[in-house]
Amino acid sequence: MKRHNRELHVIFGVIALLFLIFLAVPVLKLFGKSFLDNGITTGFYTSVLHSKGFGRTLGNSFRVSAAAAVLATTIAFVIAYAIHYPRIARPLKQALQAIATLPMYLPTITYGFAIIYSFGKQGLLTRVFGRQLFNIYGFCSFCLIHILISLWFFTVCKCDHCFKQISIDHDVKIRMLKLTQASCNG
Repeated sequence: MKRHNRELHVIFGVIALLFLIFLAVPVLKLFGKSFLDNGITTGFYTSVLHSKGFGRTLGNSFRVSAAAAVLATTIAFVIAYAIHYPRIARPLKQALQAIATLPMYLPTITYGFAIIYSFGKQGLLTRVFGRQLFNIYGFCSFCLIHILISLWFFTVCKCDHCFKQISIDHDVKIRMLKLTQASCNG
């Protein structure tokens, strides 16, 4: 048992060290250099914050994020409810669960490339239909991509867990009711 724990600690330590070397150190170096321009300054940050359109861009980011969060949560709730609803056929439940977890197996950057290469100005579907079907850089497109990226997380991790807990609580209450009825009748 102790050997197993030691192995896990060594593996975790190696992964943490690799994370530190390849991710944290370069980010910290960049952050440090962002304050240096012939001395210590916040000029780079000031120029970005005061640039024309920064406030509007930041507001649009919050609008897209809020809309995508509400829509992804709603869709995830419906999918998770359908998966746990007892009157839906088992093959349909399994298909919904597979579809809900499918995005988990792809890196998030894949969605962006897929949409650009399919619907962009030089995309495959644009060439097939002879025109761009819709603007991929609009509000709806950004919401769609955010929903696709976060939908599996909401469905599989959050809503699914809640419905499993509700189902467990319901089963416990039914058993308690049966035991109570049996003790009263017996």
